[in-house]
Amino acid sequence: MHITTINSLVISLLAILSAIIYFHHQNQQKTIIPIPFCDVISLGDSSHVINQNLDEGKTLFKMNCSQCHAKDMKSNMTGPALGGVTERWNNYEKSDLYNYIRQSQKMTQDGHPRAKSVWKKWQPTIMNDFPNLTNDQIDNILLYIEEMY
Repeated sequence: MHITTINSLVISLLAILSAIIYFHHQNQQKTIIPIPFCDVISLGDSSHVINQNLDEGKTLFKMNCSQCHAKDMKSNMTGPALGGVTERWNNYEKSDLYNYIRQSQKMTQDGHPRAKSVWKKWQPTIMNDFPNLTNDQIDNILLYIEEMY
């Protein structure tokens, strides 16, 4: 192929993509564009995705957290208020918070400073371990907590 043919193809593809974006914004509908060797590009209102994550976070919170943590996210119960939890962990890697949720006592025993601080304040209450929660599920729970806070 000649350079001019390739340039023409690229310009055509950009024009098609621009038209899709334009019509999408005109119709406010979600458009999915599959691109080979890439993730799917999603254009449009993603509020349904956020709501789905919030719904899952709410369900997971009720199933795993609400027995010990207040639903208003502001009050202490058997465990501490969870509102602002991500902010309290923001000096550490996000994976530290995931690991704490999965194995709080192991992190405390391993000497993690934030885990030790929580333990010092809340002992002898031991947080249940949640080793089967995925990062996405934990993110959805955290999204729900912050939304309710």
